[in-house]
Amino acid sequence: MPLPRHIQLYPTFRCNQRCSFCFNTTMPASDSAYDMPYRDALRLLSLCAAQGIPEIDIMGGEPLLLEWMPEFLRKGTAGGMRMNISTNGSLPAMMRRLAEIDRRLLTVGVSIEGSNMEQHGRLTRSAHFDDAVRSLSVLLDAGFDPLVKTVVNRATMPEIPGIIALVRDLGIRRYFLIHMDVLSGSPEELQLSPCYPEFLGFFRKTRGEHPDMEINMVAASCFDLRRLPGNVRCAGGVLKLAVAPAGSVYPCNLFIGVPDFNLGNVLSDGLDAIWNNHRLEFFRKRGGNACPQTACGCRPDCSGGCPAHGYYHFGDPAAPDIRCLQE
Repeated sequence: MPLPRHIQLYPTFRCNQRCSFCFNTTMPASDSAYDMPYRDALRLLSLCAAQGIPEIDIMGGEPLLLEWMPEFLRKGTAGGMRMNISTNGSLPAMMRRLAEIDRRLLTVGVSIEGSNMEQHGRLTRSAHFDDAVRSLSVLLDAGFDPLVKTVVNRATMPEIPGIIALVRDLGIRRYFLIHMDVLSGSPEELQLSPCYPEFLGFFRKTRGEHPDMEINMVAASCFDLRRLPGNVRCAGGVLKLAVAPAGSVYPCNLFIGVPDFNLGNVLSDGLDAIWNNHRLEFFRKRGGNACPQTACGCRPDCSGGCPAHGYYHFGDPAAPDIRCLQE
């Protein structure tokens, strides 16, 4: 199995928003309270470079709460690494510090969940709408081609046409729709989250209505196996690994903090040992499709849904995706 194409780095789980749909609230307190030290981030960067891993996706939490983040991005791109960072845009002053970084190798994604201050504030439990818009303007003025992201659920769906109009007026042409994850047993969250066929239909409809925009989607790779190599179940442990603030490694970000899927620590064990961990065998074999929705049009290209959702809700990563069982 070739080494992963990218690392999902979570340098912090601290955040200055409390989005109603955020799955990071399920993280153990020991993980959520810890920030990766800059020296460890640089060690990880060196390990990735030495192994030929070309890309790091930086998530959170809000990664720009870390003072060292702009310099880390600069060092990564200076070494030829592609760096992607997801931010809520609440810190325009930090965004200005990105202006001198190589724009060819740095992608900045800003999350906007409502088309105005009231709706964005209600969904994120914050007052950062104006800051997010200002951050996008800062990036555009610096010559970046930023993208905007929205988590798709039944609360945000009505907002998305307005968000598209907003970002179009700003000069943004890249927009990503993200399928909502549900890692808690909350009935309210399950009711909010669309099944994959509903999400896919919404994405296609939205893209068709806005041909002047580059509209893309983010959903579990297990729903569309055409995006994966060979006979594997999902991208976790195949195309990517996730690294938590203390350096512990998991098949993907949704398993962070779950002891059964802890592959070791990249700072002490090295990537080779982690990549050969027997716990990754499940992700590298297709297996059967346990989803009972046998008439679903997506079934021929689906392995049964996200293993993390199967594990969190049924204790079995091979179980069906609960989002598709709500029909």
